[in-house]
Amino acid sequence: MRFIRSLFTAGSIDRHGVWSLATFAVALLVAAAVYAPGLSGPLFLDDLQQLQGMINNSAADPGVLLEQHIISTSGPFGRPVAMASFVGSAISHGPDTWWWKYENVMFHLVTGLLIFWLTALLLSANSQSQQNRHWLVAAAAAAIWLLHPLHVSTVLYTVQRMTELSSLFVFAGLICYVKGRQRQVSGEKSGWPLICLGFGVFLPLALLSKESALLFPIFVSLIEFFIFHFAGNPTTQKQIKVFHSALVIGYLLVAFYILANFADLILKNYAIRDFTFSERIYTELRIVVLYLSQLLLPVQSKMGFFHDDIALSTSLFQPITTFLSAVLLVGLLASAAVARKRLPLYAFGILFFFAGHVLESTIFSLELMFEHRNYLPSFGILIAALAILQAVMKQRRGLIWITVIALSGLSLLTWQRAITWGSPATMYQFMYHAHPQSQRLTLIFADFYTKMEAFDEARKTLAKMNPGLGPELHELFLDCSEHGRVETERLLRLTRIENGQLDGHVAINIDDMAMAVLDGRCSVPKKEFVTLMDHLMTLPSRTIIHKRTILTAQARILESMNDIDAAIAALQTAYELQTNNAISLYFSAHTLSVAGRLHEATAYLTKAYELEKSSVIQHKDIAKTIYMNIGRMFVAQNQLEEALAVYSEGALSIPAEPRFYLQKTKLLIQLGLNEDAERTLMEIRMLDANSILEYEFVIRRMERAL
Repeated sequence: MRFIRSLFTAGSIDRHGVWSLATFAVALLVAAAVYAPGLSGPLFLDDLQQLQGMINNSAADPGVLLEQHIISTSGPFGRPVAMASFVGSAISHGPDTWWWKYENVMFHLVTGLLIFWLTALLLSANSQSQQNRHWLVAAAAAAIWLLHPLHVSTVLYTVQRMTELSSLFVFAGLICYVKGRQRQVSGEKSGWPLICLGFGVFLPLALLSKESALLFPIFVSLIEFFIFHFAGNPTTQKQIKVFHSALVIGYLLVAFYILANFADLILKNYAIRDFTFSERIYTELRIVVLYLSQLLLPVQSKMGFFHDDIALSTSLFQPITTFLSAVLLVGLLASAAVARKRLPLYAFGILFFFAGHVLESTIFSLELMFEHRNYLPSFGILIAALAILQAVMKQRRGLIWITVIALSGLSLLTWQRAITWGSPATMYQFMYHAHPQSQRLTLIFADFYTKMEAFDEARKTLAKMNPGLGPELHELFLDCSEHGRVETERLLRLTRIENGQLDGHVAINIDDMAMAVLDGRCSVPKKEFVTLMDHLMTLPSRTIIHKRTILTAQARILESMNDIDAAIAALQTAYELQTNNAISLYFSAHTLSVAGRLHEATAYLTKAYELEKSSVIQHKDIAKTIYMNIGRMFVAQNQLEEALAVYSEGALSIPAEPRFYLQKTKLLIQLGLNEDAERTLMEIRMLDANSILEYEFVIRRMERAL
């Protein structure tokens, strides 16, 4: 009871407190109910890339799951907190993804609870009166956030638990800051421990869920500048001003560092995108306005998931909506500046929304638009709208009716959208209806018909795409799938196209055809196929990823033709396109090892190890396989010292893999280096107990042999 009372500013629960708790409890139940139809929906896109491996291995030992999946390839920090939650889902529920999505809904409800709490605290801190009705308003506001249909594509897109957890911890940290500052303002001495809890615990948890939590200090500064105004006794004022001065200096240092290294940190990354830096900046002006329209007028037809049909803005006036969007956004920022004293909550909300998009909707070379980017920033628009309603509507009954109507409409829209996300058929059909010009959706439907062997339908769907080299190559792949062969003349005809462009559609189809050829599912004249790939490399491309895909496919075909030197040359070219990525080096090592050129393979493997040893994210599965294969081949050729060197390097590269230590120990015993073998066995005993459990018999046998 004391905990509940501590949530309320007056210290006791009156009828407003009871109504606020009841309102929010109903909102939680309604939110759970409207999301329920979507829990049976499919995994797709990044779900498959990030989660399918642990789903497939869900019956494995928990320690093995953690070792293999605790680090994500999605961000520079690896997102281990979010990945640990997915490992927990795999252990608890295995391949039953209904429960994975159910857990996402539960995280959504918890975040709604934190928004309820934070909103009430902000309203209380911004008001001279200490009334429990702040909690009733906060309950209604949090309910609106919980039931907004725009968040469906975050909650039911399983992998976006990363966004959910990051936002959850950010809001928890903001609550700590607000509560700490309230205690400081009231003269209590326990304010700084709460503020330190926000920065020392919740900020790291948020960062290790998703990197967008880097914005947390900015949100804190906005709260201070617009809500608390550095209030407190003279000592507290001085401390808070020093604290926020340090934060501002940190912002300036980060900005200076980015500007000083702009080419390497920002512009260089646009090499993998099909839009330029200026095109992104101009286009994001329109996209942020679209986000605002989705939040304020949540019409389902304007939502979806794929937004690749958005036309690029090539200048401030092309199209003219770019300029109009810029005027609107500048106007919003100006209104926040004008209203900062009279309506501080409005100013705070507007700037919170813009700050929430600083990382994902500005200069960084991310994909242009995703709805889940509004999951956290939407709180700012909610607060701004709340401030306006409170200012213009003095009658409480009117506010209640507006809230009831809004919640009813949002619940219905979210329920309908959850039903849409409940099955692959309804989900993709709605997305295609909402975005008929989406090239990605067209490809998804074409691939779906191909897998169903409805080749005529696949060709009809493909015909809806913009003409180009991609659709023509896709036609070749359909020939592969339907007839099991591609005629030489059709390949040669494509080599005569001079005005094409190497894009993702081209690269994917070349890669798919190469796989079909190597698997024996399609007969393609390999020499002409290699010639076609050479020609494609001469065409303009706005991203190096497409060229790397072509070169890797070409290397596999050349390897199948026993032209190992040409295959290595192709992989070397792919590596030179992106020298911070070791994958081409690993492929080279594999190709050379299969060809029996073990010393050359080892050299490439060592180069990959040197490149990756300081990296957070490594190609561990690929490296593990290649190290083991090369080591076995050296042993088969009785080159024991070379094999020992390979296994030793493997143990350094992947120190948690016991098989390297076991093979190393075995070789040391064979070479008569018993003391070294004993030390290696001791190193094995220091590894995680779960990882060596299955090797316990082998380890004991080696110990007896020594």
